[in-house]
Amino acid sequence: MATSLAVALISPISAQPLPNKGDAELASHRYHYQKAKAALAQKDSKRFKEHLGQLGNYPLRQYLEFAELRGRLNDLPLADIDQFLEKYADSFLAGRLRTNLLQVLAVRNKWAEYVRYYDHGTNDSLELHCHSLTARIKTGDKSALDEVAPLWDVGKSQPDACDPVFTEWQKAGLLSQELVWSRFNKAMNRGEVRFAQYLSNKLTTLKPKATLYLQVHQNPKLITQRQRFKDQDLPTQHIIAYGIKRLSRDLPTVALTNWQLYEAQQLFPDDLMEDTKLTIVKRLIRTGHKDKAQELLSYSHTLRQEEVVDELLREVLAEGDWAKFAEALALLDEKGRQNERWRYWAARAQEALEQSLAGFPSAEEIYQEIAKNRSFYGFMSADKLKQTYSLVDESSSTDPQLLQEVAEQPGMQRSYELWLMGNIQEARAEWLHASRNMDEKQLIAAGQLAQDWGWYATGIQTMINGNLWNELTVRFPLAYQEEVTKVAKDTQLEPTFIYAIARQESAFDASARSRVGAMGLMQIMPKTAQFTAQKSGIKHSGVNDLLEVEHNVRLGGHYLNYLMGEFNGNRILAAAAYNAGPHRVNRWLSPQGKEKPVDVWIETIPFKETRQYVQNVLCFSVIYGYRLGKPTSFLSEAEATRYL
Repeated sequence: MATSLAVALISPISAQPLPNKGDAELASHRYHYQKAKAALAQKDSKRFKEHLGQLGNYPLRQYLEFAELRGRLNDLPLADIDQFLEKYADSFLAGRLRTNLLQVLAVRNKWAEYVRYYDHGTNDSLELHCHSLTARIKTGDKSALDEVAPLWDVGKSQPDACDPVFTEWQKAGLLSQELVWSRFNKAMNRGEVRFAQYLSNKLTTLKPKATLYLQVHQNPKLITQRQRFKDQDLPTQHIIAYGIKRLSRDLPTVALTNWQLYEAQQLFPDDLMEDTKLTIVKRLIRTGHKDKAQELLSYSHTLRQEEVVDELLREVLAEGDWAKFAEALALLDEKGRQNERWRYWAARAQEALEQSLAGFPSAEEIYQEIAKNRSFYGFMSADKLKQTYSLVDESSSTDPQLLQEVAEQPGMQRSYELWLMGNIQEARAEWLHASRNMDEKQLIAAGQLAQDWGWYATGIQTMINGNLWNELTVRFPLAYQEEVTKVAKDTQLEPTFIYAIARQESAFDASARSRVGAMGLMQIMPKTAQFTAQKSGIKHSGVNDLLEVEHNVRLGGHYLNYLMGEFNGNRILAAAAYNAGPHRVNRWLSPQGKEKPVDVWIETIPFKETRQYVQNVLCFSVIYGYRLGKPTSFLSEAEATRYL
């Protein structure tokens, strides 16, 4: 399936810049590449060399040389490895070969060779780093012991590769009881309780405190028995802070009262005090005690962290009390007051209260300022002012010669050939490696090249990597237009809406698979696919069908159309349901008589991911209206005036 998909994705290549080789020569090289690969798999060295000799400068030749060398790594052919590393010094595979070699050298205890080949800049995995410290110690560099403590003092178990260096470090007498307690405390705060119990066995004088700590974990209410925690030392303070934070999960007001009493009794370190208070404030906000949280924040600038103030503002906004919301806005620092989100909401508050707010321009000035942005709040502001949207499209056509030059770069050629062979992940890795040092013009050319080849997601990522946000042609490609148009006609959905969902879901990566199992262009879950196919009368054979573009777009479009029906044609609710599920959206709808304005409802969606998802889909719909030459309203009049 992968090979046929890859070929389908890059079929447009025939009309675009190609490596300067004749078709016959390329076909011959590809033939010999496959034969050499098969011979290597069969361990037929003679036939492998015969076909390798026919490859000339074919871009994937080094992949065969790499595979052949990796097969001999246990024999440590260092001269051959050196030759490969020198010949392909700047290649993606050079770093991979070095990593593979280091793994073998560590197993073989070849520490002098390990020191020679280790490069912290390119071989930076924790396992390899631990081996490098072992190698330095074994070859007489005792200064490596000075670098061990930060690796050991973490709140989780480290890889087995670190055990030898930890052993040497402990033999040198560098493990103190204070360090053991520090790691024990970090493990408890990470929720690694079993690991913390293991560490407690390494404690001697502090063992009773570790036992008390674990008791507080089991029963956080013990922390209210303050006479048990009178010692004025750091371990006791760690226990108090942990117990208060744990108690705040269910009883945040009780936790706050006890914390204030402990503050009068103990001199807590600043970082421990701030972390504990932040936890209490967050729990107060999430359990409906917004007034207490706001009071705490008003007394402390250090507690006014962005995520905390944002969460409080959303909770207050959800209540619909604009006066309280205006008070909460005063907690923003200068950076927060400049954030377009809260500037927009400051304007809304000023309109609702019919008064100005300290620290903010007038509502009209704010809307005029934000309407210049290509964003959710920019488009909302433009609608308020009845202005056209600011798209800020700086797409430019690349000189054909530069396009050809980028296409002919060795890394790009390797990426293209790997894609042809169905090695999609390696193709992307090569692309990212090749484009990492490109200048702006080359990146734009690379993005356009990716789009021309049908690698839409790669083109989009290339623009993101270069901060080329205004290259709308590449960032918002008209991918699979025939399939989208057909589904739009079948369902009466707007093509812009389908495009916006696909762009947000997969960036048009037809092979995309999410960690939860969603697949393809429209990121459809297998159960959703079965449900939609059955409901819409679409033939569906199984999960592999979801990697076929036309089928995926058809199922995704019909499911989106089903959601539109479920939510009375409301794009906002349908988009939210596509991301979070219709059952959650139904739970989020306000009770009758307490409906919220549509912008308030979107801003107060409980899931950050879904909130951003809905905002993006609405914005992308406008951008795709522009790209299709069919101007689209950000919100229709019915949507803008609806309460949810």
